[in-house]
Amino acid sequence: SASEVKMYQSGAEVIHADRLETHQSGVVLANVKEEAVLHQSGAGFLNTRQAQMEGSRVAILMADSVSAENSKAVLVLAGHVEGSIETLFDANAALRFGLGVGLALGVIWLLRGLLGRRR
Repeated sequence: SASEVKMYQSGAEVIHADRLETHQSGVVLANVKEEAVLHQSGAGFLNTRQAQMEGSRVAILMADSVSAENSKAVLVLAGHVEGSIETLFDANAALRFGLGVGLALGVIWLLRGLLGRRR
């Protein structure tokens, strides 16, 4: 665990820090206590209090507050979001997706049970 990590055109698997700043870098998993600032960077999973993103990509972003410009994420779970961030899933979409998958699996389980009894 570090108090501050700065990355320039580099990569890391796991980062635990109070503050993170990246420039054209990639991180697989980042758990940042206070603030993460990403400039044209990517992350697999980012958990932080405050995220600032510029031209960056994150698969899963969990933050109290997000400020983004020209950035993308698959799933964003945040209390407050400002700026332009394109998401594949927000909290409501993720809930609907989970309910849909659960319903489909339930129907399959029910049909397998009914068809199995007939034999």
